[in-house]
Amino acid sequence: MEKSIAIFYPPETLATDGPGMNLQEALVNNNYQVKGWRVKKDGTKFLANIHYTALYDETRELLGYTKIIYELNDSEVVGNSSKIKHNPAESSLSFHKLIENSYNSITLLNGALRVIYRSLSAEKISG
Repeated sequence: MEKSIAIFYPPETLATDGPGMNLQEALVNNNYQVKGWRVKKDGTKFLANIHYTALYDETRELLGYTKIIYELNDSEVVGNSSKIKHNPAESSLSFHKLIENSYNSITLLNGALRVIYRSLSAEKISG
């Protein structure tokens, strides 16, 4: 069952269409990184660094988005919620490092259900 990304946002951010604005930024810039408040499954709020990436097929048709949320610990929280300037190439490299060093099996499929990417862990698990 698919759910909207709105479930991760507090009411005050939903009121200003935070989810839509974040996805629009990712669409325009291919990547978007922001620091902000998010909501856990139990309803508690936490400060996080969130990275959005627009995903395209080989014809540059939008397939969807990835959203990676890093919860910030007390030593990383400085001041209020604020946007973080970033370099898209640096974000892409960080994303690739995260995927390649993950213990999780990650496989991306195109619209025809052909594998377009398999992480090293996916190859180790399934051969």
